[in-house]
Amino acid sequence: MKIDIRGRVDNLKLSPSHHLRPVFEAIVNSIHAINDRGISNGRITIVVARDTFQGVMREELRRSDPVVDFEIRDNGIGFNEENFDSFSTSDSRYKAEHGGKGIGRLLWLKAFSRVVVNSVFEVNGEHLRRTFDFAYSEAGVENNK
Repeated sequence: MKIDIRGRVDNLKLSPSHHLRPVFEAIVNSIHAINDRGISNGRITIVVARDTFQGVMREELRRSDPVVDFEIRDNGIGFNEENFDSFSTSDSRYKAEHGGKGIGRLLWLKAFSRVVVNSVFEVNGEHLRRTFDFAYSEAGVENNK
């Protein structure tokens, strides 16, 4: 069976009142990754980047600049083969025991045109890096290295 990523994302609903849900989904993934690694010193860093290019000169007239990017970092288990396989499977049941429905990452594409993933994980004592783009495209996962 093939999955049409664009069609699947288009069929998802994301109401304006839940506009931060894709970010929350990414944070929950970080929490799961830390739990899966089995460490007590888990760390999640959230960076919100704003477009300040069109800012006003007088600070008292300034409103919040528009958000242009989110970066979420954690020291969890990473995108090992098992996690990447689940990520690459639409509606995966992999995190069902944690309440996951396998669609959270699709909400990322509902809100953002693409997501850049950079992950370090361990296999047999060796640290490996996996990078890829998750995009609103036919393939979904692109530039997988």
